[in-house]
Amino acid sequence: MRKWKGLTAALLLSTAVFTGCTNEGSEQKDTQAAAEASSGVHGDITFITHRSDLLDNGTFDKYEKEFKKKYPAVSDVKVVSLKDYQTDIRVRILSNNYGDALILPNNFEKKNFPEYFEPLDDMKLFDNLYYANGQMHDDKRYAITVGVSATGLVYNKKAFSTAGITSPPKTLQEFYEACEKLKQAGITPMNLNYGSGWTLTQWGAMMVPVMNGHSDALNFMIDSDAPFQKDNEIGQAMDIIRTLIDKGYAEKDLYTDHWEDSKLSFAKEESAMFYIGNWIIPQILDAGKDAGIKPEDIGFMPLPASTTGTMNATLSSDAWYVINKNSKNKETTKAWIKFLLEESSIADDTGFIPTLRTRDSNLAQLNEFLSYKPNLIEDVSMAEAYYTTAGKAGFDIWETSFIQKAAVAPDIRTFFGEWNAKWAEARR
Repeated sequence: MRKWKGLTAALLLSTAVFTGCTNEGSEQKDTQAAAEASSGVHGDITFITHRSDLLDNGTFDKYEKEFKKKYPAVSDVKVVSLKDYQTDIRVRILSNNYGDALILPNNFEKKNFPEYFEPLDDMKLFDNLYYANGQMHDDKRYAITVGVSATGLVYNKKAFSTAGITSPPKTLQEFYEACEKLKQAGITPMNLNYGSGWTLTQWGAMMVPVMNGHSDALNFMIDSDAPFQKDNEIGQAMDIIRTLIDKGYAEKDLYTDHWEDSKLSFAKEESAMFYIGNWIIPQILDAGKDAGIKPEDIGFMPLPASTTGTMNATLSSDAWYVINKNSKNKETTKAWIKFLLEESSIADDTGFIPTLRTRDSNLAQLNEFLSYKPNLIEDVSMAEAYYTTAGKAGFDIWETSFIQKAAVAPDIRTFFGEWNAKWAEARR
């Protein structure tokens, strides 16, 4: 594979011809290549990605080799990574220099999809995809997610053993008991990464459907002047992170950004848990390789916070593949995306649940997670009226700043009372 320079098609497609003899295998290969070329899967394409790590470590080289083995008429897959992807790709899109396949920029308005991207419905994959309708406009699908992440409890099995925890917790009470044992053993039970901010999203409103299993659990807010109560869904959800902080089960220095250090402390068994997406597992293994952590040392399970008897877990999509509507080689580009989804090891290599529902994960942690048979919540839906009211109130319960304030408020009833007043005023 070339990053900016590729092998020539002549070199890749040249065939030795020997006078007086016939090479049956070569003839079959030529026939296959010709058939694929005539079907549109041939030539070269450019794929622009945000994953420079997978380009630098040769992972994309592996995918290209496998892709060209399947499609010998393909001469090159040029993979380009951008240093500042979100900024640079927009410049490229506006200058019509955005390759054949690319990663959808964040917050790209759907109304602009038809101007820049190719509809993908004819790929006939969507019946078996997670987030099949995640990027639609005018009843057409324009993007496919790279992978799916489940939010769950990532735990260090050795740290659990050191603390005398013989089995993973199955209820919220057992979870707190495990935290206390870890604390007594001198191990930080939970990496909240409070100071990082962005790591707290799952500890706020997202905890409500994890507890009661309903994707629309928060829509009651639109009909209430006082949705924030200590004893209702929101209060119960916020009580978990508040308990972790109050009882000393989180990092001692809350206000410092410990994100990178926390992965190493986990690998060293100095801390024991994260509640976060499964995508962190490869990062822990990489950060802790010198500390000797191994994949079998890491467990992954749904957070045992359910009030229904069935564990619940939220899913989230990763980045999204899109195809340039001006691509001169759309068939090969679609074949490339389809290959990544159906045949490559990209989901395992990046720690995601495969986008294709019919594919199994080869990651032991994900198989452990799914063995609990959790109720998987693909989308936490909020009524449009919520966003209208939240905009008028000047806050959003999804924002990490709100979660940070609620997590350490001296009196949660007083804190909720202040926000109820703002909410009620916004509803008028």
